[in-house]
Amino acid sequence: PVRFSSRGHWVAGFAALALLLHAALYWPFTVDGSFITFRVARNWADGLGPFYQAGSRVEGHTSFLWMALVSLIGRLGIDLEFGAKVLGCIATCATLAGTAALTRRLTNAAWAPAVSVFVLILSPLVAAWAVAGMDAPAFAALLTWAAVLLARDADRPSSFPPSALAFGFLVWVRPEGLLFLGAAWLALLTGPRKRSTVVLAMPWLALAGSIALAFWLWRWAFYGAFLPNTFYAKVAHVEDRFRLGLKSVVDFVGYAGLPFAAFLILGALRATWSRIEWRLLALAIGSYLAFVIWTGGDVLNMRFFIHIYGLLAVCAAIGIEALSRRRVVLAALIVFGVAIAVERDVRALSTSAPSAQNGAGYVVNNARNIQASTVPLGKFLRIHASPAHRLATWDIGAAGYFSELPIVDLYGLTDSTLAQLNANHASDSERVRYLESVAPEFIATYVGPRGPIVGWLEGGMGWIQANYHIHSIWGEPGRSYGVILVVRNDVTLAPKPD
Repeated sequence: PVRFSSRGHWVAGFAALALLLHAALYWPFTVDGSFITFRVARNWADGLGPFYQAGSRVEGHTSFLWMALVSLIGRLGIDLEFGAKVLGCIATCATLAGTAALTRRLTNAAWAPAVSVFVLILSPLVAAWAVAGMDAPAFAALLTWAAVLLARDADRPSSFPPSALAFGFLVWVRPEGLLFLGAAWLALLTGPRKRSTVVLAMPWLALAGSIALAFWLWRWAFYGAFLPNTFYAKVAHVEDRFRLGLKSVVDFVGYAGLPFAAFLILGALRATWSRIEWRLLALAIGSYLAFVIWTGGDVLNMRFFIHIYGLLAVCAAIGIEALSRRRVVLAALIVFGVAIAVERDVRALSTSAPSAQNGAGYVVNNARNIQASTVPLGKFLRIHASPAHRLATWDIGAAGYFSELPIVDLYGLTDSTLAQLNANHASDSERVRYLESVAPEFIATYVGPRGPIVGWLEGGMGWIQANYHIHSIWGEPGRSYGVILVVRNDVTLAPKPD
């Protein structure tokens, strides 16, 4: 036993090191959305409350628990961006351990847990989002270990099941945690009709539900809504949601590769409904994919699939174990997997690849875009603008974090008025009228090779041209992404430095 434990420690250490080396390729890249959380976390750490803007009770962040952890880092004096990346790496390493533990329960093959971990380590998508600064790694880690704990609780029913705590707190990380909580409870109820299972299911639901309900009631009392403001801001028409959601799933399958999809299917074919692990995997993955389709996917390319990558890796490992019982076949699959991962990494890190916005490339290019545009713009406004001046812009993360100005969020993520207009499918003219009533001192919108890209601002171009003048363009020449800043005519702003 001692010898096995020592070997296990070595394997775990090697796996963590391999993951960190892979993630190191993406360490310089932080996506714009992370800076939204950083600004909220900084405001809370500074005593202004968990808000994007001081005095504005709007939940403009999606993950309360992640934001709270980042805020705690700020209170300790640690740089928020650095700290969030470290937390992301820790969470991803925890996902590796949870994935191995869950795989070990489903197969007698001693090497299968290592394969499931290998699937995660090789994924450029997992590596990139581990250090992107957002909550996805934390959600994946808690979900994976919640699944492990659920299986253990089913083996040893008790009146205080740890898995209920894990699934309850999953709702604190992201709203869709409620979906997995429901999947776990159904997995408890739909197994063989053993008295112990029924006895476990009811106290389990009471404990997990009370934790989730407590947070939802607090959210309602504190923010005045049951869902984050971001949910209302991103609401799309049903036909658009389904089309975009299906495209999101298809894109992920194409990016992960058809062999990966084939291994998932092989793994699913070996599923045994009598095992709670398989029931949970089927209910959790199936319902989550339906959720992705119903919501229309995510504009942060493939981020949503990080949440269930640990569960997918378990299924894939079982599929690989069924196909490759001979070591030569397993070795060939490992070589093939490494080759695919290297190709994906090279493509993601290349600025010239036409498909670089896909998968891990989204993290890289989004970060490069803001580093050349909204980061320097935010720093410039922090120095030269009055603290009372307001900036209306689309990408509010880096611009808002570094400028520290009051922000008019044109997407509505942190603006409850625009979020409700989006949820009600208001016309562009209604949005323009709202912007005119605010009349911010600065407006920043996208600019491409053919000029400004204004979205719903198109209907207000006459008003903008009459009341604002072009100040500067921010971004690298030759890139498809840039930002043009216009300043209200009665406001004086220093010229952009060369």
